[in-house]
Amino acid sequence: MSEPVSVNVSVVCCTHNRVQFVRSHYEMLRERITASCEILYALDHCTDDTLAFVQGIAALDPRVRFAANDGPPGLFSCRNFAIAQARGRYIHYLDDDDAVSPGFYAAIDTAIAAGLEGEMLLTDLVLDQEGEPPRQLTVVDRQQVVTHMEGNATIIEGDLFDHILTGRLYFYNGNTLIRRSLLQRHPFRAEIRKTADWLLYLEVSHLQPIRQVYLTGVHAIYCVHGSSMSVAPDKSYWNMKAFEALYGMVPRDHPHAPATRHAFARSLFDAGYAARKQDKRAAMGYYWHAARLGRPLPALLAIAKLALV
Repeated sequence: MSEPVSVNVSVVCCTHNRVQFVRSHYEMLRERITASCEILYALDHCTDDTLAFVQGIAALDPRVRFAANDGPPGLFSCRNFAIAQARGRYIHYLDDDDAVSPGFYAAIDTAIAAGLEGEMLLTDLVLDQEGEPPRQLTVVDRQQVVTHMEGNATIIEGDLFDHILTGRLYFYNGNTLIRRSLLQRHPFRAEIRKTADWLLYLEVSHLQPIRQVYLTGVHAIYCVHGSSMSVAPDKSYWNMKAFEALYGMVPRDHPHAPATRHAFARSLFDAGYAARKQDKRAAMGYYWHAARLGRPLPALLAIAKLALV
């Protein structure tokens, strides 16, 4: 009997009661994954027909596996659950409403075969927002980020923590593949319900050097529509909670501390602005905390404006 092909990439899709999205997700992936990939559907307490569907495709396609999250519900709890189920060298969290370009996983295989590896592999990214034409986003600000070439890949130099915090790199889970061994050591903060992707990258890059390899020529497709988390009204609140968590873990005498404090203060101000019409008291609290952390003038002006309304 021949030896099984090693798994380079576990394409992990965490889903909850969205079988219509899962059908399209699989139809897209079935033609694009390679023999060294697996598709792992992690079912987050699904009560619709998702289980029956993935059971059916797994019986016909040996590249498909599935597992039901029996722990706490929620996207990042489910992603942590999936880490133990995955078998790939890298994990690619591809949401059920997102996609990748043809040749995406073949390019990953080629990079791995050539030894062009890192803790994170980054690809190009296309934004497909409902009602607008798709557009390619700038992933690396080459005016601010130093890079060098190794083969067909771009190696990102410098402090990854600083690059992410200052917006010099633009990415999300769809165009980022992460070494499974890194995720085993540093799982997601499940209590942060949204925006935990970049929080994980910030936490990890604060704790250890991260080699990031940028592969061009293929891209992930980030779909934004009415049910996307990225357009949810509580996004500012969860951004603030993510920065609060980061601020709590960075020592005050660390070189990353001033930038972290500034980012937390700004997120508090944004949370106050988002909450000002629904919860005036909470908004004033956010503004006051932002003032204490280094944004006194805009925050105090916002408090005065709220007091007069």
